[in-house]
Amino acid sequence: EIALPKLVEVPSSAFNGCAALTSVSLPVAETIRSSAFSSCAAMKSVTFSSNLKTVESSAFGNCVGLQAIEFPGSLKTLGDSVLSGCTGLKRAVVDGDNLAIGGSLFFRCAGLETVVLGPGVASIAEGWYSSGAWSSTYYGTFSYCTGLQSVDIQTTMLAYIPKYMFYESGVKTVKFAGGVSRVGDSAFYRCESLESIEGEFAPSVIGSLSFYDCKVLRGAIDFSNLTQMSGSAFYGCAALEGPLDAPLLGSIPSWAFYQCLA
Repeated sequence: EIALPKLVEVPSSAFNGCAALTSVSLPVAETIRSSAFSSCAAMKSVTFSSNLKTVESSAFGNCVGLQAIEFPGSLKTLGDSVLSGCTGLKRAVVDGDNLAIGGSLFFRCAGLETVVLGPGVASIAEGWYSSGAWSSTYYGTFSYCTGLQSVDIQTTMLAYIPKYMFYESGVKTVKFAGGVSRVGDSAFYRCESLESIEGEFAPSVIGSLSFYDCKVLRGAIDFSNLTQMSGSAFYGCAALEGPLDAPLLGSIPSWAFYQCLA
């Protein structure tokens, strides 16, 4: 166990790979640098300062024993892959002060079940992919989070749902407070367990393959503000229910509703 009652900044890789470390208390820390606690496999709890401002990339990456985490409302920057590979993580609350979230925050957190993105979240960085010899890997906020059940997006400042945000995740329900105007390409690609979009969700732009193969997704998508839709947006959404009421949409692209049987 570690208590650091006077430390304002945790340096990069300071405790990287401390395999027996179980708990950390950071009552005054304002900055946690990259990989500071990465691969601390036994870590179960972290206590943050109420004045925490910055958490850099991979700070808690691969902390497989971590089961829950809650960031304070003072947070301004959350870097790339901060919690990626935390396979034991089940619950997370992310909030901040006009918070900018980096890419792949929960990448491959297979045990993650519930997430709250609080009212202070302002933006989430674009996802990306890398090509291998036999396949490609897609890095999004919740990509490959196979155990994900629900995400409650309480902020109205998040205007853009970035590429690959929920790529091949197991999410069942996503709730929006409003404010989303654009949905990026492949944002919900092959979310085969996604049943419902709840709350206020009326985007004006929906990218290509956004809801591709969301087989059990039903209605509750408001198309009234929609002005642009790209190809295969709802391809394979066999349970999607109508009507398609989109008075501002000039044209319906190729394969947009292919195999939408309901």
